[in-house]
Amino acid sequence: LADAKGLFRCVSAHDVISCLLPEILRTGASYRSARRATHVDCFVSHSWSSPRWMKILAICHHLNLGLATVSSAMMSVLTAVILVVSKGSFNDVAQMPQIQLYTYLVFWPMGVFLLAYFFGHLCGSKTFWFDQVCVDQVNALVKVQTLRAIPAFIAQSKEMTVLWDDTVFERLWCNYEVAVHAKTSASCAFRLVPIWEPAWSVAWLASWVAFGCSIDPSQRQLSAWDPSSEWSLFVSFWKTYYVGPVVFLVASIPCAWLCLQRFKHHKLMLDQMSSFELRDAKCTLETDRILIMEQILGLFEPAVSVSFETKDSTGSAEQQSTQTREDHALISPRDIEEIQGTSYPTKDEI
Repeated sequence: LADAKGLFRCVSAHDVISCLLPEILRTGASYRSARRATHVDCFVSHSWSSPRWMKILAICHHLNLGLATVSSAMMSVLTAVILVVSKGSFNDVAQMPQIQLYTYLVFWPMGVFLLAYFFGHLCGSKTFWFDQVCVDQVNALVKVQTLRAIPAFIAQSKEMTVLWDDTVFERLWCNYEVAVHAKTSASCAFRLVPIWEPAWSVAWLASWVAFGCSIDPSQRQLSAWDPSSEWSLFVSFWKTYYVGPVVFLVASIPCAWLCLQRFKHHKLMLDQMSSFELRDAKCTLETDRILIMEQILGLFEPAVSVSFETKDSTGSAEQQSTQTREDHALISPRDIEEIQGTSYPTKDEI
């Protein structure tokens, strides 16, 4: 059905990031622009409650960090070689104005790093399945058919990338996607990308950029000092030895706070893993909860009967017992027809 109707679609990394940008900045990434596919390189799982900008940073960090590091290092080496060849020797290079050395050996590599960090994915050819673009958010019937085929999409993905935040284990759909990948995917590639880590990395880099920009290399030479008065001499001394460290100290405050947040969220992630309980996962519609929990349990415990509570329309709790079977289809068409809507994010929620 997925092949016949062209439900399995893929997009580029640029399309994934574009659909997460504010609407005024988007470049036309939509379901219609997604290409038909038989397999994808990466299936992206995420929680819709996390901020878009953090997801963008997480994707850039995951895809481009290695390229940015290598590009920056190569630029440093290449610039140093060009300077030595053009000047004739290391001693001649050392005699150059220090502001030029800072520009060539510090600021240029930093610029290359940032350019590759935020835009390196444009040079890649990896394909992605990302629900906001690869699921029709307008046609309800196509949307339901696509969601029913998610297990097939996951099985045809080379890897799964989970954009991890504090709510991933709380969302039943996210648990469902991870469970299907663990059971059906032929590849064992699984990437857990904490969305808080890139913010710390960028803040750390920004603090060093601020420190570098605050230093005036010319002030390191005593001849540049102004000895005309005690005050001017004090200002020259302050600019030489204290402005840079003070700027770095101020810039390091948010970096330190983000570092503490990183440790906090990492500990929370480990705690959630150690105390995970499927019944605690949240689901907007209880009809979805019954079906999805049955499928997850059927993937791993086909002979186990479990009981769990749901609330009916009057708010009373009733015990539901589900006997899973090995030959039970993943959300049958009859069950889908009985569901009036789905707890998967709607266009308005996006």
